[in-house]
Amino acid sequence: MLAAGSPTREFHFVRALLVHEVEAKRAELSIYLQSMLGAKDAGGPRKGRVLGVPAERQFSDFPEIMKLQYDVIVTFDLDWSRLKDAQLAALKKWVQTRGGGLVIIGGPVNTLTLARPGAAKGKLKPLLELLPVVLEDTRLVEARAADKPWRLNFPAAKSQPSFLKLEPSRKNALAGWEEFFTGNREMKAKAELQRGIYNYYPVREVKKDATILATFSDPAARLKSGKEQPYLVLMASGKGKVLWIGSGELWRLRQYKETYHERFWVELAKYVGAEASRPLKSDKK
Repeated sequence: MLAAGSPTREFHFVRALLVHEVEAKRAELSIYLQSMLGAKDAGGPRKGRVLGVPAERQFSDFPEIMKLQYDVIVTFDLDWSRLKDAQLAALKKWVQTRGGGLVIIGGPVNTLTLARPGAAKGKLKPLLELLPVVLEDTRLVEARAADKPWRLNFPAAKSQPSFLKLEPSRKNALAGWEEFFTGNREMKAKAELQRGIYNYYPVREVKKDATILATFSDPAARLKSGKEQPYLVLMASGKGKVLWIGSGELWRLRQYKETYHERFWVELAKYVGAEASRPLKSDKK
């Protein structure tokens, strides 16, 4: 399932990719889009196929996930405050007991709700317990220019998960990233950066059981400790996995090769949803 606060560019590219996977009978897809489906001024959910999915797979409210066969939920700058207490509790249970894979993408509009004072003690507590990072309140962070690209650095280059390998035919676990950043197959000291990531949602700290897969290299974005800003952070939670992505900009991989972006998302879905199980009979009651 894709769940988005608004139809961002990353959302549209991932949606189009998954619609193609559905047509090839390799996946099933549902969509919860807060800015359109169920909007009061639009008279509720639209009828027929919208965004490539039939009416029964368009949700005007966050679905009862413990009763449905979801392996992965990807969220794009979702307004989590619109979910009810029971929905957030069910999401946590789905990850921890059913092995669901949850991907949370930060953004400039709604992610702030997860960092507001008191959020960790309020109704968002179940979600924040799943999140691999503790987020910073953007209102307290000095503004930086987001007018140039920056590379991502990968701290554990030799033990990266499979979805970070963009060129499957090569042995390097991070094959393809250097081509995206500089056009070169291997990293060169003076190589000029041609493409990269421009922005991020700030992290205050990474939880002790989480693994930093990639960091954002802009020196102006560093943590108070002086370390680079975490951009991709993975954490196991019960039987499931949760991945934090610092911004909805991985579509930029398409500026070099469309297949890089497509492979990233297909392999990511397989990776985080690998342990997902079907609903138990007791879940359906």
